Amino acid sequence: MIYPGTIFLNWLLALPFFGAAGAELFSRFARHLRSDEEARATRERGPFALGALASLMGAALAATLLRAVWAGERVAADYWWTRGLYQLRFQADLLGVSVALVVFLAGLFIHLHLLGRRGGEESGHRAALLLLAQGSASATALSADIIVLLFMLCLTILALSALASRHSSPQVEWLFIAGHGGWLLVLVGALVMWREAGDTSLVSLPLLLLSAAPETLRLIGVATLLGVAPLLAVFPVHGWLPALGRVSPELALGPVPLLMLAGGGALLRLLPGSLELPLVPAVPGICVVMGLATLWWGALRAWLSRSLVGLAVWVTVAQSGYLLVALGAAGRASAPPELLQAASLHVLLGSIALVGLWSSVLVTAERAGTDSLAGLSGLCKVMPVAGATLLVSGLSLAGCPVLAGYSVQRLLIGGLLDTGRPLLATGLVVVDILLATAVLNALRQAFLRRETAPSLRPASVWSTLALSLVSLSLVTLGIWTTPAVSLTKMIARSVLSLSP
Repeated sequence: MIYPGTIFLNWLLALPFFGAAGAELFSRFARHLRSDEEARATRERGPFALGALASLMGAALAATLLRAVWAGERVAADYWWTRGLYQLRFQADLLGVSVALVVFLAGLFIHLHLLGRRGGEESGHRAALLLLAQGSASATALSADIIVLLFMLCLTILALSALASRHSSPQVEWLFIAGHGGWLLVLVGALVMWREAGDTSLVSLPLLLLSAAPETLRLIGVATLLGVAPLLAVFPVHGWLPALGRVSPELALGPVPLLMLAGGGALLRLLPGSLELPLVPAVPGICVVMGLATLWWGALRAWLSRSLVGLAVWVTVAQSGYLLVALGAAGRASAPPELLQAASLHVLLGSIALVGLWSSVLVTAERAGTDSLAGLSGLCKVMPVAGATLLVSGLSLAGCPVLAGYSVQRLLIGGLLDTGRPLLATGLVVVDILLATAVLNALRQAFLRRETAPSLRPASVWSTLALSLVSLSLVTLGIWTTPAVSLTKMIARSVLSLSP
């Protein structure tokens, strides 16, 4: 029997891939249907308009699925036509649908931002890669099988690698190397699990971890951590994000939130079971050490940054640290549920705030012709929306009250205090202060100084709309925290409840 929810889920999974094909073909059709001038404008903006429409449809569908899953309905899809090779299994649970909803919302903001810019002749290709990455990131979170999860995660990395490699330096190839190197490490753990259990459904993962020999358990836990963590692609050792920010900051707008959603969703799907077991003591410790190193490195570099793009780069680097610290601290058997809730909430809300931060930085740099803080001043009166978005997004990522990110910091710091780690909690508060200081200093220099503002290019209504939507979302979710916190509590309780 085919249930309506199954049709919805199949549509949700297929929509971005059909949209990607349409975006790639868009300019070819437009070239023959319009005059040269109209075809040029259509080739530059049309694919991003199609991407915005597909993202809006996907967000509406994900919201429908969220209501169904919240009500307790089971929504699943098994692709029986693949049984001869491999049975693809997907299931809509609270984690998967929530990540899919934020993926499409982030994609909508990104496409609206790009719609307001002159995309050039490669707009169709860039929009197609972005849509392909959106679909793969959503499918990663919705996968009910570890092999399918790994395949979709790899497809996300492939699409974003191709997108980020456009006009980039050789250093950006670290994204490709880190992504696929990490993917192979996770695959080793998956193959060991397949050998031990004979089944790769995610529901068998905690059963295997409880019953396997310690050596096998340790291999799976460490391989998963060391493999999936680099897929967040913001650990500063790789160096790809600073290099991409210097060469082509606009191309970082897509990979930054989508990698966090795909990598964070995979971490939440794969790691909590192993982190709760004392049989893998190295995993929580490595998580905490990596998280602290990333946090402090990103916060200090953001504080020292002298450009808006540099600020966005290093604030982004710091964000993966919060997730790794939360998951590492949750590794104790007696860890409170607030730590896993903080990780879930950070993946969802932090991605939207990063879209806002990068969008405001890119709009400011494009209109002013520079992102150097020394060359910017007096922008508050002429670019109030960009300044407000920079303030709201940056302070939300720093965990300031009355903004969406405060809920994450409250849960994370409260959980650390409950586990008897006051020094670690104090360190996070200091990082928050550093990040907030960096954002406020950049805002003061670029927007609040009384010097004459530089000559500006015309504003785009689509970019202004995207900035306004992000700011409104972060303020609304900061004031009205009950739905988001309730959702993450349910996600934390059901993160390992997938059935095959």
